[in-house]
Amino acid sequence: MERVDKKQCFLFDWDDNIIFMGSRIHMERLENGTWVRVDVPTDEFRHLRTDPLHRLIQNPDPFLAFRDNNIFLEDLEKAITNKAFGPSFKRFKQCLIEGRCFGIITARGHSIKAMKEGVKIIINRTLTAEEKAKMIARVGSINSYINEQTYHPVSSPYFARKFKLDEVTANKPELGKAIAFRDYVQKNTTEGAKMSIGFSDDDKRNLKVIENLITSELQGQYPHIQFVMYDTSNPKRTIRKAL
Repeated sequence: MERVDKKQCFLFDWDDNIIFMGSRIHMERLENGTWVRVDVPTDEFRHLRTDPLHRLIQNPDPFLAFRDNNIFLEDLEKAITNKAFGPSFKRFKQCLIEGRCFGIITARGHSIKAMKEGVKIIINRTLTAEEKAKMIARVGSINSYINEQTYHPVSSPYFARKFKLDEVTANKPELGKAIAFRDYVQKNTTEGAKMSIGFSDDDKRNLKVIENLITSELQGQYPHIQFVMYDTSNPKRTIRKAL
């Protein structure tokens, strides 16, 4: 078994980046003076969350599908069956096969256990026997490898407790993602050791906040790290930007 090094690490957003889940956010739209309920997918929500003609409903939980662990796993199984893979899925899959270090930074609020189970489902359902054998040759135990990676569901109670936050809301994920990104860099680098860290996301707000964090703070603190951004807002064309 080869040792897995940290020369190249990847941080992935989940929805519409690794996979299109089909989960819906419950909102209301103002029509002729009346608020009408609409359930929107994540790719629409990233635009509508700042639209004054749309608002989150108060009851039931507008983000239920993004906090309930069972719904998460059910939606993931359906997405895989439908081959609803996102623009970074191939990169994520290759990362798994090669046993590279990775992190999941998502606006979802599920438990860490559920996120790990989601990664395990992707491995078991999308990797061929040959690909899984190659992965095992690199990492030894798949379970141990999954457990060693980083998972930051930024709207979860766990995340708020971990970083002593009053609140990290799902409709402002960029705030939590910046905290998660900084934490990952701080805990996964060795002073002076050259490495690269890639970050992929489909939301331009998130990308802008992370890029600003890198250029204004992290590049000065970690000059030995090559940061690379992957803009997947257009599913047909990923834009790579080395900083």
